[in-house]
Amino acid sequence: MSFEDDLRITLRDRASETLPPADLLTETYQGVRRNQRRRRWLATGAAVVTAGAILAVPLVIRGDSGSPPHLPVASGPSLPDVADLGRWQPIATFDLRPGWVPEGVGPATLEVMGPNQVLRYEKDTQMLAAEFGPLEPEWEVEATAESSTTIGDRPAIVHTADDYDGAAPGYRFVAVRWQTAEGKWVQVTSLGPYSDGDVLRFARELGNEPGIVPPVLSAFTFADPLAGMAQQYLGPAMVCVVPREMSGKQRHPEGLCVYVLEEKFEPRPHGERLLIAGRQACLNVDAGIFDTDLGGGRTLRIEWDQRTIPLGRERILRFAAGITYRG
Repeated sequence: MSFEDDLRITLRDRASETLPPADLLTETYQGVRRNQRRRRWLATGAAVVTAGAILAVPLVIRGDSGSPPHLPVASGPSLPDVADLGRWQPIATFDLRPGWVPEGVGPATLEVMGPNQVLRYEKDTQMLAAEFGPLEPEWEVEATAESSTTIGDRPAIVHTADDYDGAAPGYRFVAVRWQTAEGKWVQVTSLGPYSDGDVLRFARELGNEPGIVPPVLSAFTFADPLAGMAQQYLGPAMVCVVPREMSGKQRHPEGLCVYVLEEKFEPRPHGERLLIAGRQACLNVDAGIFDTDLGGGRTLRIEWDQRTIPLGRERILRFAAGITYRG
C-alpha cells in the first residue's frame, strides 16, 4: 500500500469532520514511514494514472440548482510567489551528481521534501536514495548497529539492520548521514540487496563526474496558482504548497495538496455537488476537500486546511479550473 493509499483511507475515515486536523498530512505521512518503512516510497504507479489522461477544467460550473454561480474576476494579488509569470509547472532538481551507481537499480526519480532534494532509484521492493538539503533527514529503519566513518573529510554515521518490515530475503537496511562544510545534510539510504561497501561507495562518489541528474517536471500545471504560496512538496503524484512564512520548515507534505487517486469518485458527506465541464465534482469548503471525477475509476483531489490556508468557495473553484494534469 502506497502513501497515497494511506492518505486516501485516512481522509475518507475523517471526511465527516467539520475541519480536518491541521497536521493530518504529517500524521499520515509519518505513520506510513513508521509502519511500512517506505519500501515503495511514493511509487510512481501507486497514484499516477495511465499515460494520456489530461484534465483541463474550464469555468463551466453549476450547482445542484442548475444555475451558474457568480465567479469574480479577481481576488487578491495576481502574482503568487510560486509563479511570478502566472502559469506554474513545479520542477524537481537534484544538485549532487552520482559518480557511481550499483548495478540493478531501478529508474531514477526526483522528489522535493520541503527545502530538501531527493534522488531515488526504485525497482520492485528495493530502493536506493540520496537526500540533500538544510533539514536533517530521518532514518528509515531503527538500526541494530551503528558505526562511524568519513565521507571525504566529513565525519559520518552509518546505521544498519539485517531485517526490516517488508524486507525480501537477503535485503538489508544501510544508511549513512553526514553534513557538508556548508552545513547541509546528506543521507544515503538503501533498502535492498546492497552491501555496506556499495552504499558507502555511492555516498562517497556523490558530487563527482559523470552523471548530471536531469530536472523533472511535475505532471500538474497551474494556470491560476494561489498568491503568497511557496512549494512545499513535489512527488510523482502530488504537489503541495504552503504560505510563504511556513515554507522550508519541514520535509513532510503539508498545506494545500493536489493529487490523483486511483479511486472511483464518490460524493463526500455534507459536500456541495457540482458539474465541471460535464464531470461530477464535490466541494466541502469547511473540510477543505474538493474532488473531481476524472472517469475510469480516478479522482482528482484538492485537500487543504482552512485554519492555515483559508479559501472561499469562489477562489478554490478558480484554482481548480486552472489545473492541468498529464499522467
